[in-house]
Amino acid sequence: ATPNKKDLTKAINYVNDWDPKTWYPGLNAVFDRTEMIKFFALENYLGHWDGYSGPDVNNYFIRSNTKGKFSFIPWGTDQTFGENRGTEDLGDDWTTSLLSDSAKQPWSGTKPRGMIYTKCINYKPCRTEYLNDLKAVAAMVNKMKLASKMKTMANLINPVLTETTPSDPVGISGIKLEQARTYKFITKRQAEVAALLKYFGIK
Repeated sequence: ATPNKKDLTKAINYVNDWDPKTWYPGLNAVFDRTEMIKFFALENYLGHWDGYSGPDVNNYFIRSNTKGKFSFIPWGTDQTFGENRGTEDLGDDWTTSLLSDSAKQPWSGTKPRGMIYTKCINYKPCRTEYLNDLKAVAAMVNKMKLASKMKTMANLINPVLTETTPSDPVGISGIKLEQARTYKFITKRQAEVAALLKYFGIK
């Protein structure tokens, strides 16, 4: 009824001017903190380098509710599961770090990552919550047998894929290379999460 940007201004001012002692407990004043940190964990597990916490700080939206609290809305998730837009090679992958202030982007070098994400991973209580959420994501990936489901879907669609044509010179062999890349990405990500949790003593 009375649209304005006061809630957005409040959020911008808050994340740009912070004291570690008040910033983390006060995040809930402008964001759904629990939901936001889970969002960071999932984005990073998927290797979403084109989202908020990736080096592009690009594809994301935020929405405020009637109380002026913002939530992140995932977007641009085509750059996930190791997709490397930097080359036209099939089967090659691109993986960003699960925990870093900056990261490489496939075609334009190293860039800083989203401000709220980097502040979070550099403040122990927030980093611990993030790592526990990464642990939960990895556990869910195991529980739902994600890699196996990907293979099942591939087996379902492969028989109806056409072979090489002039307009699609790589044909089904190229598609299978990309399918294999996604399975391998899941396996590598699980190992990376396990190593990170061990390093920080998260059990």
